[in-house]
Amino acid sequence: MRIYDIGVMFGCFRQGFDEGLETARRIGAQKLQVGWEWKDLTPGEQREILSRINSHGLGVSAVCAALDGIHEGDMSVVEDAKKSIDLALNLGTNVVTSHIGVIPDVHNADWEKMAAVAGVIADYAESVGARLAIETGPESPETLADFIDSISPRGLAANLDPANLAMVGGYDPVEAVHTLSHRIAHTHAKDGIRLSGYSAAQIYGGLVNPGGYTYLEVPLGKGDVDFPRWVAALDEEGYTGVLTIEREVGDDPVRDIAMAVGVLRSAMGLE
Repeated sequence: MRIYDIGVMFGCFRQGFDEGLETARRIGAQKLQVGWEWKDLTPGEQREILSRINSHGLGVSAVCAALDGIHEGDMSVVEDAKKSIDLALNLGTNVVTSHIGVIPDVHNADWEKMAAVAGVIADYAESVGARLAIETGPESPETLADFIDSISPRGLAANLDPANLAMVGGYDPVEAVHTLSHRIAHTHAKDGIRLSGYSAAQIYGGLVNPGGYTYLEVPLGKGDVDFPRWVAALDEEGYTGVLTIEREVGDDPVRDIAMAVGVLRSAMGLE
């Protein structure tokens, strides 16, 4: 079993910068996924942020961007995407993750509209040795794999979030690992419970009210995701990235994230 670095989505701590760095170090994380709020800083300022992160023995796994405009075919998001990619490189990683909306399962006009914007971003990412990792959940793993392969296998990738797949779409996260395989550039270690029979497209498309009666995010190990099997599948497929904990809800995220570190270490046979 490969021993993976454990990361945390930095904003999930709900703490200040320095306090969050110390918390991450204390609970045993090695990497952080940060937001794109620093994308307009100078390269020197961005590298100084990395230096502060490194001073706590931490690195950066990915930058999380908000490129939902891809779904609308909005070319104005390309500039933000490029800035996010440049930020990632200055923070020592080559992965930017984002939701991009629901990818149609057929190559219709909506698919082509999304592909046009994603393709421009992917071309830039590939030119600088980076990848835009599309977060799983709104569509089937097969549809996402087809989208990546049809546009840019080198500039696009998957950010595999097992909870989104299980609690929203009703997909098996372990099967998703095998379907997406080498396309996986980043992961979100998150757990949840599926509460309804609504499709992911209905929920992500705003046709029903998300959350509540449709799905529930819970601490790692308390939901529908089988983390030992999920981590084993990632290892089997040759994934070499980071397991990045995401915990955006709950009254005590630091406690839940610390517990999640233990769940992942156990899944890797460390405790």
